[in-house]
Amino acid sequence: MSDSPGAGSWLESGRPSGSEYDAAIGERLAGRNPHGEADFVERLSRGRSRAGDGFRPEAVAVLDGGCGTGRVGIELARRGFDVTGADSDPRMLEAAKQKAPKLPWVLGDLASVQLGRTFDAIVLAGNVLIFVGRGHEAAVVRNLARLLAPGGCLVAGFQLTPGGLSLAEYDALAAASGLTLVERWATWDAEPFAPNGQYAVSVHDNQPAAYDGASMAGQDEKLRLALVEDEPLYRDLLRIALDQRPGLEVVAAYGDADSALDGIASVNPDVAMLDIDLGSGINGVQLGIKLRRHLPRLAVVLLSNHGDPEFVSSLPEEARGGWSYLLKKSVNDVDILGRTISGAAAGLTVLDPQLVAGLRGRARKPGLLARLTPRQTEILELIAQGYSNAAIAERLVLAEKSVENQINLLYQQLEIDRATSGVQPRVKAVLTYLDEMRP
Repeated sequence: MSDSPGAGSWLESGRPSGSEYDAAIGERLAGRNPHGEADFVERLSRGRSRAGDGFRPEAVAVLDGGCGTGRVGIELARRGFDVTGADSDPRMLEAAKQKAPKLPWVLGDLASVQLGRTFDAIVLAGNVLIFVGRGHEAAVVRNLARLLAPGGCLVAGFQLTPGGLSLAEYDALAAASGLTLVERWATWDAEPFAPNGQYAVSVHDNQPAAYDGASMAGQDEKLRLALVEDEPLYRDLLRIALDQRPGLEVVAAYGDADSALDGIASVNPDVAMLDIDLGSGINGVQLGIKLRRHLPRLAVVLLSNHGDPEFVSSLPEEARGGWSYLLKKSVNDVDILGRTISGAAAGLTVLDPQLVAGLRGRARKPGLLARLTPRQTEILELIAQGYSNAAIAERLVLAEKSVENQINLLYQQLEIDRATSGVQPRVKAVLTYLDEMRP
């Protein structure tokens, strides 16, 4: 397999390429199962198919990252999977195209390649992560995480050698990109992994872990933000202000919805900050929905001069996480801005504090919120504003464990089942709060 160029990468290694690589792999796999990786991906995909739905490989989009001459991708395509291959070595890709000319083969660096779609599984076979080159693994993992569909997984197999990428390092890189380890095996044949093993196949999901409230300033990698604002002067001022915030990088700014729809996929931001009122054409809410169809992991922060969060309750339930609502007057408040953007990027629903204060004065509908104690209501309002457990504890002068206990009781009172709900419990709690506080 080949992959993205970096120090010590495949392109610089002098190893065989193209048809020479095919011949070398054929010799190495003589007498062995040549399709262990494809078998693994098929078993994994079958296991993840929902009961009663049946398994349809054509519905599973797979990216063969560092695909080389296409051995894994071609076999998966033969079995019916929707396969795309990507590699940085043109000779490798040429060999792949000759064997399977109808499949999409993309020349590009895995650290930056943009494919205009997301994938249910991304497979890195044949020591791809080893040949990326030391120091380049983080950029590769981060970009591939962005290419995963909701609930998708990154599957990587590589040798464990002294001085090379360790499993602890890899897991940390994956966690920093929002991925969670769910399986680890010693081989593609799913033999049990032993700590002293020399090879590992790891499966990381992109389901977000519980939000820990980390601020933008504490992040090792900057959040990439795209801005859509129709007023030119305010757009320029806002871009300058956001670029000065620690942990943020404004990668694009657009003046209308059409420009954003045309260009935003090419910059692949983590967060889109959208003015709700974009003048003529679709508004910011409608734009956010369209963008999320193309970039499912995109977090959306809506900007408005008016406190009206009704849009959240009208969104499909599976799309509500990662949407936040910020009043324009709050942009200059570092704490509010940080909670809103970081919370949205973590898949939460975060509301401007002034909006929460306005809801507080409304008469409640009879419902689940009536079950909450005053302290639990206070905690729920802080959750809605994007506060982490630790920040809530500090604000209310409570032990963090006490806050955790109160939140668990709060979930019970709101009938939120964390074991079966497909929605993050903090998001579900905020949506319940919004729904019952509406007039």
